[in-house]
Parts: sequence; structure tokens; C-alpha cells
Amino acid sequence: MNKLISVVIVTYNSENHIYDCLDTLYKYNDIGDALEVLIVDNCSKEFEKMQTQIQQKYGEKVIIIKNTRNGGYGQGNNIGIKQSTAPYIMIMNPDVRICKPVFKSVYDIFSSAQNIVQVGLKQLIPGCRKGYSFSWKSTILPYISLPLISVTKCLDLYFPKYMYFAGSCFFLRKSSFEQAGMFDENIFLYHEEEDVHLRLSRLPKAKFVYWNQGLYEHLHLPSKDISGNDLVVKKRSFNSLKYLYVREGYGEELAYKREIQKCKFMLWREKLLCLIGKGNHKYCDYLHNWNELLIKKSV
Repeated sequence: MNKLISVVIVTYNSENHIYDCLDTLYKYNDIGDALEVLIVDNCSKEFEKMQTQIQQKYGEKVIIIKNTRNGGYGQGNNIGIKQSTAPYIMIMNPDVRICKPVFKSVYDIFSSAQNIVQVGLKQLIPGCRKGYSFSWKSTILPYISLPLISVTKCLDLYFPKYMYFAGSCFFLRKSSFEQAGMFDENIFLYHEEEDVHLRLSRLPKAKFVYWNQGLYEHLHLPSKDISGNDLVVKKRSFNSLKYLYVREGYGEELAYKREIQKCKFMLWREKLLCLIGKGNHKYCDYLHNWNELLIKKSV
């Protein structure tokens, strides 16, 4: 049977999530054998154990690909997309749970117009609360985008000219994505979703659809609990952003400028929350330290 939608999941030490992730995919599979599922593993420590458990439960239904190296999130997804056989691709993190049948409706959305290149769903976080289904582009002045992101989140307002879908779960037209160049493998991790949107938007008459009736839960919760590893992660994320800005001709200076503006706004907001007893002083210190690193350009 010809496949209609291929789900690509990149794993890296994801054994605590992947089994439940697959369970929800098949629980809410409304296209039967037309669904294809591919897992690309980026050299997990427990790969053999994970592979055995998945094969015991799903057999040949799930295609498992062992990457020869951990080349990053985008590189892993590119491997899965190249081996997929369906015209539409679902990119999905292992810590995502589908909350209802979505595949038939998404297939119908893509089929309704040939210029639809990407479909985003509505994100929930644990506790059935709204997550951030989309974000404002990083090039937009943070003093505008950061106050508005809460408004657009609450009202479910998506503006494709200024926003991009959350990277944890979205759908792509495979032919359009191939035409756009697929994932940039120079980006190891972070900011892939903004890059994907940027390059897809350059295709002729490209259209992005936000389907807010399609629901998924993302188990990753943003937190203000600071650990020693947070600045390391922040540096990696910013390095990806710098690469993107340089590649696109914005320049490294603008990347620093926007990140400093974003950091200052978040610091001011957190200090105000501290004044009314709702803030986190450790988070303030973290933001202050990050701002100092940016100003010194030692990132």
C-alpha cells in the first residue's frame, strides 16, 4: 500500500520517551497502513535495547535506522526523510504525544492546495495548558515580539510572515522541503525550525497553515530552575543563531544585538516579578550573567 504520511523521529538516549511516543502515534492512527514511521537513532547508548523492544512490539511497522554518527538533529532528520516514501512528512520529537487523530485531516489540508508547504498543530504542555505552537522570528525587535508572544498564544493568532512553527512537531510537503534544501546540517541543534520556515517561505507562493484543531502534547517544560549546564546550552543555541544570521547576510553583530535586547527585556520582566513575589532571583542572576557574556562577546 502506498504511504500517505511518513513520521520521522530522531532519537538520542530517548528510551524514556520513544515507547509512549509510538504508542500515541498508533493509537490515533486514522490512515491505517498508509502511515509510515521511521526512527533515526543518533548513536544512543542503549540503542540495541531500544531497537529490540520496538521490534518486539511493532515488528516491521517501524523502520529503525542506526546513524553512523551523531551529526545533529537536522542531519538525523535528513536521513529519515531521504528514506521515507510518503509525499508528506511529520517531524516529531520523542517527547511529543499525539492527543487525537490528525493524519487524515492533515493529508486533506495538503491535498487542498499544491502551494501548502507546512502545517503546524496546536501545542499543549503537561496539565492540558497551552504551549507555544509558534514563535516570532528572531530578527524582529524583541521589545515587540516578546510582549506579543503571550497575546498571540492566548488568541491562537499565527502570522506566517512574522512567525514559525515550534520545532517539536510539524508537517512538511516532502517535495517542497527537498526543493528548499532540507535541514541545514551545519546547524547541529537549535533554531532549525526558524531556518526551515525561512527557506520554505522563499518558494513561489508558499503557504503555511496552522491547524489549531490538531493537538499534541510536548512534555518538555520551560523552567526557571537554573543548573550549571544552562549557560552551556544557551551558548550552543546562540552559536546556531549566529551561524544563521551570518549565512543569511544579517551579520553576527545583529545576532548579538537582538540577543542582548531579548536578554535585557527578560531580565527587566523577571525583576518586576520579583518585586511582587512571583519572580525567581536565581533566574535573574542567570540572565544577568548571560547578558554580561554577550556584552563581552565571549560566547
